[in-house]
Amino acid sequence: MRISLAIIALLTATPLWAQTAPKDQGDRYSGAPGASRSAVIAQNGMAATSQPLATQVALDILKAGGSAVDAAIAANATLGLVEPVGSGVGGDLFAIIWDPKTQKLHGLNASGCAPMGQSLKQLQERTKKTPRSARDTDGTIADWGSASVTIPGAVDGWFEMHAKFGKLPMAQNLAPAIHYADKGFPVSELIAQYWKTNTAAFEMLKTEGVIEEIDNMRRVYMPGGKAPAEGLLFKNPDLAMTLTEIAEGGRDAFTKAIWPRRWTAISNASARRIAMKISLRIKANGSSRFRPIIAVMTCGKSRPMVRALPHCKSSTFSKAMT
Repeated sequence: MRISLAIIALLTATPLWAQTAPKDQGDRYSGAPGASRSAVIAQNGMAATSQPLATQVALDILKAGGSAVDAAIAANATLGLVEPVGSGVGGDLFAIIWDPKTQKLHGLNASGCAPMGQSLKQLQERTKKTPRSARDTDGTIADWGSASVTIPGAVDGWFEMHAKFGKLPMAQNLAPAIHYADKGFPVSELIAQYWKTNTAAFEMLKTEGVIEEIDNMRRVYMPGGKAPAEGLLFKNPDLAMTLTEIAEGGRDAFTKAIWPRRWTAISNASARRIAMKISLRIKANGSSRFRPIIAVMTCGKSRPMVRALPHCKSSTFSKAMT
């Protein structure tokens, strides 16, 4: 009986040396005092995003035989769902990709240009007349509202990267995001707070006349009239449908069908006009067919840094270093 009790005590007792962290170490026994978690170490692959579900999606793609680019596309598509305050199919994409087989560094600038149907002079004139937020005082293009909208390049960037470095079908890469958009996911703590403050900002900017139209934002991202709280199951069937069309029809499904079709549903006439001008540019050129040049610069004795030079209309990828 004494032996049994001794064994139980040994198994349940906390080692004396683990009870108190070193001085100035916070609640960590080892490692950097300011670190919130231990370093992640892996042999075969790794993914890091700002949302655990997106990270898990990337890892699942790697385990299924996908490349790092496949995993990045899958994670990016999922982030557009689970963290809509930070990314989405209507945004831009930048990538620096190292190819270990060829020992080459590749760069992609999938940022969109200005709408075709609006000249610089027209934009400048419009900027003078457009209401501005009290927080936007530099006199340049407004920070919010349709005047600052550019061509969405992210989807085109997915397909540019996939054509060169992808292994799995795009439909397989987008399947997790489609699944969670259709079935729902629990909103995480920090993103719920961002979601709340962003929707409140949209409401304020609409009241100020800065943003022309937010009815669609309210319908999709404010179920029940408010931003979803932490832990609430959120679904986005519209995004599931969009991603399904992209998975089945490729980049053209987005650039030449989905976007032009969606702008007709915008209720505000001014916002609808700018969407039409963007649609013209997409139909003419695609969203991101530019060729960035990557230059490696050394700043004194500091570590080398990579800089993407301005893009020009051509193929997207280029060999960065020879």
